Amino acid sequence: MDMVGRGGVMEFPVREGAMSCSPPRLRLRLRLRLTESKSSPPSTVEEIQQKLRHANLHPHVIFLSPPPSPPPVIDHL
Repeated sequence: MDMVGRGGVMEFPVREGAMSCSPPRLRLRLRLRLTESKSSPPSTVEEIQQKLRHANLHPHVIFLSPPPSPPPVIDHL
């Protein structure tokens, strides 16, 4: 059966108000996190600078892959 070049047409009637959907809702956990962040005052310039100084003094080292292992010791007798 040759199906090349054959297509179908579908029609969907649209009525006024038929496409209305309910507004998107946030998950409870995300909503709580967003409301918690609003309760704390914004950081001052001094606090941000202090955090940056602390980060520069204590850099974090992240290994994306494990460090290479030493080569095996071959003991010749």
